[in-house]
Amino acid sequence: MRALVVTGFWGRLRGLLGTSRDDERAVPLLLVGCPSVHTLGMRYQLDVVLVDEGGLVLGSWRELPAGRVVRCAGARHALERPSCGEPWPVVGDQVELRNMWHVMGA
Repeated sequence: MRALVVTGFWGRLRGLLGTSRDDERAVPLLLVGCPSVHTLGMRYQLDVVLVDEGGLVLGSWRELPAGRVVRCAGARHALERPSCGEPWPVVGDQVELRNMWHVMGA
């Protein structure tokens, strides 16, 4: 899985907010240091995974609608993407956190 790595507070808070499903900015994101995800104000559904420090999937949601907040005990990072029919990790899977795209601090 490839994702844009987001490390800054504002970038993590914003996530995919303000994008549309067909927007070139609507790419998978790895939100570093983000143990929860919100879909407040989203225009489309998200697929979300929460992982521990080593990449173990602790929580997985498909087609998460707007207006939700998800979290898991022990989660350290989040992966999110526009919901689609492609495969997505499930609880217990291991996600490789290295070799993602470049780091975006904002």
